[in-house]
Amino acid sequence: MSTHRRRERDPCGRRARHLYVSAGTYEPFRPDQQAYLDFDQACGGCLIGKPVAGFRDEHWLDVRDTQGQRTFLLGTVAARVDRLPN
Repeated sequence: MSTHRRRERDPCGRRARHLYVSAGTYEPFRPDQQAYLDFDQACGGCLIGKPVAGFRDEHWLDVRDTQGQRTFLLGTVAARVDRLPN
């Protein structure tokens, strides 16, 4: 998941915030990347899939919940969002 914030002003002059979240790929440079590897190993390779074309080291994730993948991902994404500054 990538998270990017862009600060702008809304029509009332208040600071508006935009958040981009990508949860469908594994990116080895993320601080929580070891949790992905650990989950994938524990489930016999059920999470991390094929490489994403054009993105070195990025892999698609299996978001089905056959072995708890979706539950794991939702928890991970929620933790990432919670760590963002207000």
